[in-house]
Amino acid sequence: MSGTIRSDGRVAIVTGSGCGLGRDTTAETAQKTVDDITNAGGKAIKGEPHNILVNSVAPVGLTLGTEAHVHDTTRAVMDKYMSPGRVELTVAWLAPKDNKVTGDAFAAVGKFVTRIFLAETKGFLGSAG
Repeated sequence: MSGTIRSDGRVAIVTGSGCGLGRDTTAETAQKTVDDITNAGGKAIKGEPHNILVNSVAPVGLTLGTEAHVHDTTRAVMDKYMSPGRVELTVAWLAPKDNKVTGDAFAAVGKFVTRIFLAETKGFLGSAG
């Protein structure tokens, strides 16, 4: 070896978007999820000089853990569209070396994928009408 360290790679921070359903720790779980999503950008900046790409993925699917906490109508929709077996496709999409996406957060909802964008606004207080 020449003494130089070759570093490159992909990091997918898998965070739990629905893992707090029905539990006492829901607020803490939600905060950790937001932390994971927002920290992907900072970690991507640190990894960039080393060709390390960092993204976060928030999977949503009908699993044994979520099944007991959703209503029947919700369960039917989740069963049809939110197979947990499809979530890994998002991580697989982020893995190849020719994919240069970094610093982003994605929701992997079964076979559907969306980019998560968090922003702070002044908000709204008042009547919608």
